[in-house]
Amino acid sequence: MKAIVCEMCSSHDVVKQDGYYVCQNCGTKYTTEDARKLMVEVAGKVDVSGSTVSVDTTDATKRSLENARRAMQKEDWEETEKYYNLVEQNDPSNIEAIFYSAYAKAKTTLVAEDIYRREAVFKSFGKSISIIDDNFDVAKEEELRPMVDKMTADIVALCGSQFVYTVKKDGYGNVKEDNSSTTYRLFREIRGEMLDSLKNIGAKLKKAGNQSAAHYYSLANTFIDKGDVNQKVEIVEEIMGLDDELALSILKDAKAHYENVVMDGAATKEAERYKAFCNRVFPLMMKLDPSFNLDEELKKVEDTATAGKKKHKKMTIIVSVCIAFICVCIAVCIAVCVS
Repeated sequence: MKAIVCEMCSSHDVVKQDGYYVCQNCGTKYTTEDARKLMVEVAGKVDVSGSTVSVDTTDATKRSLENARRAMQKEDWEETEKYYNLVEQNDPSNIEAIFYSAYAKAKTTLVAEDIYRREAVFKSFGKSISIIDDNFDVAKEEELRPMVDKMTADIVALCGSQFVYTVKKDGYGNVKEDNSSTTYRLFREIRGEMLDSLKNIGAKLKKAGNQSAAHYYSLANTFIDKGDVNQKVEIVEEIMGLDDELALSILKDAKAHYENVVMDGAATKEAERYKAFCNRVFPLMMKLDPSFNLDEELKKVEDTATAGKKKHKKMTIIVSVCIAFICVCIAVCIAVCVS
C-alpha cells in the first residue's frame, strides 16, 4: 500500500484541508501534485478512510526490532543503529530503541580515529540516556526491568572497551603524548548520565510506592566510584525502608573500602575523614542492624585511624631518607666529575 510521507519529518499523518495536504506533525502544506510525489510504499497497513491518511506500523516495528536485536547479537553496530532508528521513528517512546540506536553509534566511533566525531556522538548518546527515565512507564516496571538491567551491563561493557586513539612521537620514535584521556573522560560522562537516569527511575518508583525502586538504586550504585562514599550514603538513604539488607551491604562495602585506604597509609587527613565518615554512617547502620555495637565499632575506627597515621608517618620518613640519599649520590657524582 502507498501513503503520503512528509518530506520534512517523515510522518504519515497527512490530512487534506482546504485543497492542501497538511502534515499534522510539523504543519507542512503540500499541493495535490506535490503530494503525489510523496506517495511511497509503506510496510504497515494504510487507512485511507475520510480525509486522514494513517498507517499501522506495528508489524514493521516488530520486524525492525527483531532485526536490530539480531544485528546486535552479531555486533554489527551499523545495522543495529539502522534498525533501532526505524523502531524509534514509529515508536518514539520505546526506551530500548532510544538507548541502543545511540549505543550502537557510539560503538562505531571506538574503531575510528576521529576523536571529534566520537565526542559529538557520545554527547548525543548521553542525552539519549538522560531521557530514558522520562519514558520509563512505572506501570510496566516488571516488563522493563530486564531491559534496564541489560542497559546497565552494556554501559559497563562499553566503558571497558578497547578503542582507537592517536599518539604523538618525537624524532626518536618515543611516545610524547596521546589523546586516550579524552575517551576515558567520555566513558566517565556516560557512566554519570546512566547513574542519574537510574536514580530518577528509582525516585519515580519510590514516589509511586513501588518497592522495586531499591533495585534501580542498586543499579545506580554500580556507577559510583568506590571512593565516592558520600554518593553511596545518599543511595543508601533512598533504599532504607525499601531493602534494608541491601542498604546495610552498601554501607559495609563503603566502610571496608575506606578502611583499606586508611590502613594503606593514606594522608593523615584521610584518617580524619574516615572517622568523620564513620560518625555519619554509624547512626544509619544502627537503624539497619539491631546487633550493631556502637562502642565496639568506634574503638575499631580509632584503632584503624591510628594505625593508618603511623604507617603514613613511616612511609614519609622512608621517602625522605631515599630522597636525601639520591641527593647525596648526585652531589658525589658531580664532585667526582668536576675533580
